[in-house]
Amino acid sequence: MTEGTAPEAAGLLAVPTAYSVSWNLTRRCNLQCDHCYIEAGPGPRRPDEMSTAECLRVMDEIAQVNPNIFLILTGGEPLLRPDLPALAAAGRERGFTVVVGTNGVLLRERQARLLRESGVQGLVAAALELVVVRSARRRTHGG
Repeated sequence: MTEGTAPEAAGLLAVPTAYSVSWNLTRRCNLQCDHCYIEAGPGPRRPDEMSTAECLRVMDEIAQVNPNIFLILTGGEPLLRPDLPALAAAGRERGFTVVVGTNGVLLRERQARLLRESGVQGLVAAALELVVVRSARRRTHGG
């Protein structure tokens, strides 16, 4: 195959490439939203939750597929994992764009600073359940 030739043109199958990964690091959460598709909620660490070492191994595998991946670390509530800054830093070390998806309720300035220092490049904070409740309160109480 010559440079610039598509694998298909050379009779080879193209290897699929992932461009983004949304990773539910935990099913633990400080909220119990009706809309939650993984039924996250309060409680202790579950036996099926990956350890830090297991997460790092998976990151190595992701990097083999695409070292420029857009990695969303989410959950449940990822802020409940004490190793979240270490996982974010590991993602950045592998060349990933790292974003954290959180409901935002537990986020404090110190933690936000630590995440930024760990390489988190974006933070998506949304607690839709709270928005729905607030909107319903406005409709029923006139404000």
